[in-house]
Amino acid sequence: MEQIETYIELNKSENMRQAVIYETPIWIITLYVDYKKHLPFMADKESVYNNLNYRVGEVVVDDIGYSKKNSLAECKAAQRSFYQDGGRLYVHCDNDNPLWVYFSPRYSKIIGFSNGKQREIDGQIYYPGADIKQSLKQSADNLEYDKMKFNTARIDIANADGSFDKSIDFIGNNINIKYAIAPYTMAKSIMQYYINNAAIKTDRISFECKDKRERLSQKIPNEYFTGGDDGEYPKINTDLIGKIKQEAFGYCKGLPGVCVDRNDLYNPDGSIKTTRAYRFSSKITGNLEYIEIKQTQDMENPKGEQWTQLFNPIGIHSYDRANGIININAIACLPHLPNGVPKYDAEPYEVRATGIFNPESSPKDIIQALLYKYCEIPFDSQNYNVSEWNAELAALANIGIVFDKETDIFAAIEQIQNASARGFQVYYDYDKFSARLDDNNRAVSVNIEPSDILNINDIEINMNTDLYATTAQVEYARNYQAKTAEILIDNRNEKNLKNLFKIPKTYILKSGLKSKAEAQAAADNLIDFFKTIRPMINGIKLFGEAYFDLKLFDIVKIDLRIENKDGGIYKRLATAINYAENATFVLRDSAPQIDRNEVLELNRERENIRREFGGLIIGKIMNLSKNINEAVTEIDILYLRSA
Repeated sequence: MEQIETYIELNKSENMRQAVIYETPIWIITLYVDYKKHLPFMADKESVYNNLNYRVGEVVVDDIGYSKKNSLAECKAAQRSFYQDGGRLYVHCDNDNPLWVYFSPRYSKIIGFSNGKQREIDGQIYYPGADIKQSLKQSADNLEYDKMKFNTARIDIANADGSFDKSIDFIGNNINIKYAIAPYTMAKSIMQYYINNAAIKTDRISFECKDKRERLSQKIPNEYFTGGDDGEYPKINTDLIGKIKQEAFGYCKGLPGVCVDRNDLYNPDGSIKTTRAYRFSSKITGNLEYIEIKQTQDMENPKGEQWTQLFNPIGIHSYDRANGIININAIACLPHLPNGVPKYDAEPYEVRATGIFNPESSPKDIIQALLYKYCEIPFDSQNYNVSEWNAELAALANIGIVFDKETDIFAAIEQIQNASARGFQVYYDYDKFSARLDDNNRAVSVNIEPSDILNINDIEINMNTDLYATTAQVEYARNYQAKTAEILIDNRNEKNLKNLFKIPKTYILKSGLKSKAEAQAAADNLIDFFKTIRPMINGIKLFGEAYFDLKLFDIVKIDLRIENKDGGIYKRLATAINYAENATFVLRDSAPQIDRNEVLELNRERENIRREFGGLIIGKIMNLSKNINEAVTEIDILYLRSA
């Protein structure tokens, strides 16, 4: 195999130069003069004029990243976008604004480095001096999706000439990692990070690089109840001011509402206001199924409290769906005086509602909505690997989920992953969001031959006996105010699995699913997973560029049999791994004691026998790291079945 070269692309921030109007709403900035393209008659004077061409990596206007487009027409059609044509940079601002209204319009200039010779590839010059000090790692957890693991790397670049003595222009920007093989005419992207820190020495600079997802630190929900004359809800109870405004997506049962006009007693004409407004989420989609009100009989002689279920339109005066509010008749939500008249200045009853709130109900759509609303990342081909994202997540069942405490964006995504019928992981595919479904039945992506395995003698088979459950328990139809849920228990394999593992164990999935049928489908997947022993095969090192394309949750076929040509005693480290109904589990360090001459004779007769070791198996990639310089990919796989 040809020697692999690694290429590093640093994004160096530059203040936006003087911009002029190109045509409404496009502004143009001249980065450098491309004489060959625009002034060919001056091409022979290149040494006199600035002709140092470079590529633009990012455009950031007042801390908002703009989308890179492939043509001027695409740039014209999309706000917050840019397009580079040689030395000309075209920018289309938010709301068609002129560039001069912004405080901080910047772009980044891409500077390239290589661990090999100086090269020019696709118009980008890569200078010698780059070195990646760590393998590029990705990892996932078995069945648990509450730990979104972020990747890091350290990259060193030569600094003998002092080019990086002032490194602040690189902090926070993207750093792209690519590679190429001979004849080095095309570089292939493999990873993108952002630069978190830099350590400068006289001869080198070390960039500390982090996963781009980690840079998204926005909190959700991030809106609070405000009152007073200048607040959103001037008549709200003062003890609610400053409390978080909850957000709900999809079908939610028993979602608590907040009365936002407790002290709004009179209409403008002086008459008593006969409704109370309750906020449930930022939106309500259509009519709700029903509301429930925690009522007392009357003010002077209360006879206890009870939840009364009211179906539309009884008790509901009107909806303000755009703002997530239900206006409820006072007679239903206020305590009564002895004469049956509502006490209008009393504290309104608790109210909870059941139905669909924000219209996004699928895990895919909810995540897209969160990233757009809170991180200003639109769902488009610039920000997402759209085809993979849709293919991986489109079939997931709808869920309902509520965010009633401030949390960071990825903790919210983790909640969605754990509330879904099938697990998945959101990851960053170079410079785009994508997702991978934890699907044990996807097609095999690659056949791994023994000749590609560099370290068969160092591979470890971990029997992973913690990864089992004798019973699957799925919670569904969650009531968010009562903090209860319906429970489906599936213990069809309990007898066989207890016989195998000796200890009963329940796996609990706290889903956001609505129906028992959906919960049963989720339980079916869990039962199918747990009915087989699932060893982890750790530390498999593979040689070759082809394995750089492997992804988390890829299914691989791998041959872990070893040719037994050394005449040694036949050993079998791990044997049959079958379904729970007839599972066997054998660990043996050596064959039974037999006469040495018999062993030698057996080896002569079976000269080409293979040790089974891990066997010929189908497995799922759970961890992977890529050492580009050495063309080595290391993987850990979870056993799924025999090939």
